[in-house]
Amino acid sequence: MAGWDYKTLQTLKNYVVSLKSTPSTRAMIASMIEFSQMYQDVSKSIFSTNFWSDFDGINEYRREKRARMQLYKKDLLKTENGPNGKTLVLTTRAHKIFYSQYPLAQLRKQKWGGGWTAVMYDLPLGLKTQRDYLRRKLKHLGFGCLQQSIFVSPLSLEEPVQELIEGEQLQSHVVVLAARRILGLTDVEIASTAWNLDVLNDLYTKLLDVLPQVKKSRNKALTDEWRTYFLAVNFEDPYLPFELLPENWQGEVCKKEFQKLGLPGLFKIIFGR
Repeated sequence: MAGWDYKTLQTLKNYVVSLKSTPSTRAMIASMIEFSQMYQDVSKSIFSTNFWSDFDGINEYRREKRARMQLYKKDLLKTENGPNGKTLVLTTRAHKIFYSQYPLAQLRKQKWGGGWTAVMYDLPLGLKTQRDYLRRKLKHLGFGCLQQSIFVSPLSLEEPVQELIEGEQLQSHVVVLAARRILGLTDVEIASTAWNLDVLNDLYTKLLDVLPQVKKSRNKALTDEWRTYFLAVNFEDPYLPFELLPENWQGEVCKKEFQKLGLPGLFKIIFGR
């Protein structure tokens, strides 16, 4: 996008690479859950949009059909009777996959009760492999890195972390705490630091800044580029509970604008072909 600095473009490029490396079924599940408003009128045949208006539309219909069949075969999608007829809904298995990928998102379904799980470790250089493995597993569980050797999560995760460190025989190197407060920082400051929310918020803001120009251009390729960048940033978003987001958080605003653009073209971005 015109006017963006090198650092912004490089960050977005890295995020897009990560998005493209995400299995298409996982990306589809995340899309249907996170942007459920776009899929409210999904029918059994076509995702409630006119895919047949041009050649790209025909290709998009084929992508949608392929996506639907993949989800059916993997027991991730089913048909249910609704007030307006048959509708497509994600299965329990699909939701489990989503929340394993974005464990913090489950806190958006209810008010966060406060409190943190904190993990502090001090592993010698000879245990570098175990240290790297521990960091990866903590991030997978829903932890963010507050400092180099301190990870925190708003989820209550004492038991799974204890099982992890016992399984790796790291009891003498790792401390797990459950805390109502972490002194010196507000909860919002903790979240912002641990999950680099300032970087994400800056990217959301820049996407919103250029969106009026993108819409005015009526250029499909430019619109698809904007949507790709938004999805790449959104897939890096940890989906923290709203109580932990900065007051000026632009993620939800950007999400609403993305949903207004509708479904056409979305499957091309997700499936990359």
